[in-house]
Amino acid sequence: MLKKLSLFSLVLVLFAACQSVEDVVIATATPPPLPTLTPVTILPSPEPAGYPYVPTLNEALPVDNLVLAMHFYADTVGHVQGDEYCYDIGIYGDETYIALSCLPGFEYPAPNGKLNENQSKYLHQWVDTFQSISEPSIHGLLVFNGRGETVPGYSDMVSMKAMIGDIDWTAHVYVHRGGYPPVVFHAREVLSHQLNKWLDNSSILNFESTAFPESCLGAPRPNETCEQVVTQGFRIQFVVDGLLYEFHTDVFGYDIRAFGEPQIAPTKGPAG
Repeated sequence: MLKKLSLFSLVLVLFAACQSVEDVVIATATPPPLPTLTPVTILPSPEPAGYPYVPTLNEALPVDNLVLAMHFYADTVGHVQGDEYCYDIGIYGDETYIALSCLPGFEYPAPNGKLNENQSKYLHQWVDTFQSISEPSIHGLLVFNGRGETVPGYSDMVSMKAMIGDIDWTAHVYVHRGGYPPVVFHAREVLSHQLNKWLDNSSILNFESTAFPESCLGAPRPNETCEQVVTQGFRIQFVVDGLLYEFHTDVFGYDIRAFGEPQIAPTKGPAG
């Protein structure tokens, strides 16, 4: 009788083991369910698909007496709503400006205004110095109508874009918060172009407000006449690949100048 029970028990154990193996095989062969994705709103790009393309200014932007204008578009990959920038801003000979948004459903709170004294100074300086340009890029188009003889350099065009960016900020009625002044990023863009290298915030060593004794910001260009007038601005230092680069700028980034030659960077960490 004991032998029959033992044999019966052994059969049950073997059956259970086989069943467990079968369950494992079935479970392994069954793919897990797909995760449930939360849909997001995807917007079509307001720009023509593909690159290169021929960017143009918004036709709603008046062209009479137009001095400086920019069409700008940028967003994140996938055109996720809330991460787009699209605008046309024009500055005119009477020192007024117009800001037009090309985002669906958005209008600037303060689309019209007049340049401040400092902006007016640099606008007229650019008009007298530089030739007219129409400079396309992957982000849009920069248009400038000047009567000078000098072709604007890259830093000059960054300065023009800086003025446009300040007007965009004003038209949004934004308030600047803490952190780096915008001029630091304008100078960094010039250095990035100069080195043909992407630079992030880790490249910023130091910046300090400075009162330069003349209009050339302590870094006169060849054959430039400097006015002996105190000019407020910034002294900005960057470290890239062990070298120290210094830039002198005005307060807003409308005048950006490299100062001297690169030096061996100090081993001390960034200034607080």
